[in-house]
Amino acid sequence: MKNLFAIIGLVGMFALVSCGGSKKNDEKAKLDSLKKDSIMKDSLMKDSIAKAEELAADSTVVDSTKEVK
Repeated sequence: MKNLFAIIGLVGMFALVSCGGSKKNDEKAKLDSLKKDSIMKDSLMKDSIAKAEELAADSTVVDSTKEVK
C-alpha cells in the first residue's frame, strides 16, 4: 500500500510540475495583445489625422474658388 501511495504522489508531483508553465504564456500573450492594440491605435490615429488634413486641404481649395459677393 505504501508503494501505491508513493507512485500516486510521484505522478501528482510530475503533473503539477508539467502544468506550471502556463502562467508565463498567459502573461506573454497579454503583453503581445496590448502591444498589438497600441500599434493599432497609433495607426488609426495617424489615419484620422491624415484624413482630417486632407479634408482641411480640400475645403481650402473649395473655399478659394467660391465667388465673393
